[in-house]
Amino acid sequence: MKENFLRRPSGPLELLADALRVIGVLSVIAVSIWSTATDAGILALALPALMVPRVIGARASFDIISSFTVLVAAWSNVIDLYRTVDNWDLILHFACTAVLAALAYLILVRARVVADPSAAGSLARTPLVLVPALGLAASAVWEMIEWVGYAFITDEIFVTYQDTIGDMAVGGLGAAVAGAVVARVPLDRPDARRPGHIPAPGAMPAPPSCPRWFTGRLLSTTTGDDHERRAQHPGNPRRRPRSRHRFGRLPRRDHDPRHHRRRRQAGGQPLRRMTAAAVRAARPAQNLWSGVLFGVGLIAFIDEAVFHQLLHWHHFYDLSTPAIGLVSDGVFHAISWFATIAGLFLLADLRRHDALNWRRWAGGVLLGAGAFQLYDGTVQHKVFGIHQIRYVSDVFVYDLAWNLTAMAMILAGGVLVWLTRAGAAVQVERAPR
Repeated sequence: MKENFLRRPSGPLELLADALRVIGVLSVIAVSIWSTATDAGILALALPALMVPRVIGARASFDIISSFTVLVAAWSNVIDLYRTVDNWDLILHFACTAVLAALAYLILVRARVVADPSAAGSLARTPLVLVPALGLAASAVWEMIEWVGYAFITDEIFVTYQDTIGDMAVGGLGAAVAGAVVARVPLDRPDARRPGHIPAPGAMPAPPSCPRWFTGRLLSTTTGDDHERRAQHPGNPRRRPRSRHRFGRLPRRDHDPRHHRRRRQAGGQPLRRMTAAAVRAARPAQNLWSGVLFGVGLIAFIDEAVFHQLLHWHHFYDLSTPAIGLVSDGVFHAISWFATIAGLFLLADLRRHDALNWRRWAGGVLLGAGAFQLYDGTVQHKVFGIHQIRYVSDVFVYDLAWNLTAMAMILAGGVLVWLTRAGAAVQVERAPR
């Protein structure tokens, strides 16, 4: 990344992208002198977004688009375009969330969190899910920043319930479009360094200390390899295939570190390869926790969307003013989305290593959703009393339905998790004698 940032621009497009960065720095200096501190602070928030494309080695065209979009969004606040132009904020929320979500995805690629989308064997569907999730999370965080500015800095910042929900919805739509673009169009330079490259599944690089003749036959223990060596030397009848039982000639399977790892996972029994059931059973905790985190985020999203926004039955915190209740809804929504993203990260890692057990993951989803709903219905509703399901005279019926639904989800999830517990019906294929 350091090499990308210090690299000299090559071509007019990269010069134009660097010129936009210089304009951003000069804008902060000029506005801090001739305008208010609020406007200077908003322009300063745009500086990291201007520098990130160069650090991660983004293509010049994408660098220009993202830098121009961020600069226009920052300057629109300074010259008050959000108040004078109808729907201008929605247009920029769409564009800014799209470019920032794409940049966040490229940062995760460089940080070795997700696989490089250009690597052979990587899933093209990953950006379709991850980029919109990043965009929605960024939208929620931005709305909280706006509220902090409105509550503690200046009341000139426009914050209402309809504005918050509309901005997040449009931003999520822009992030979904960005995910479709990232899945099909490479947004980084071909010559950019990729220290975060994750090899495709099955393409395990050989240890550098092993010679080529060793790494080429790590798993060569069948008679088909003998016939292959005969075919490579047809003119030398005296060159005969070496037996795998002769030490010092042909490497034994016991020298393969991957073979030892598979033996430990299967309880130390000699085997040739693990079946699909054994691979899935090798990561029971990750399958479970990925589902639990996704289930918490899913049930929180349903609660927020249906009972908070559509039905207007309650806010997350109803012991103060409606404005505070709205802010608490935003914080609750952001935290739930972070849980969803964490669950999806674990899910993507399981898919990449072919270790995903869908039944155990579904059980985790039901456990997480049911546990969170039961906690909400008992602790938050009755112990703390920060809100009720619905403010009616007979709330007992609502509480009963809420908690019974939670316990049903916990019971169903527990059954699925128990049926897919580690060691249950794990089959391994033993090595042939």
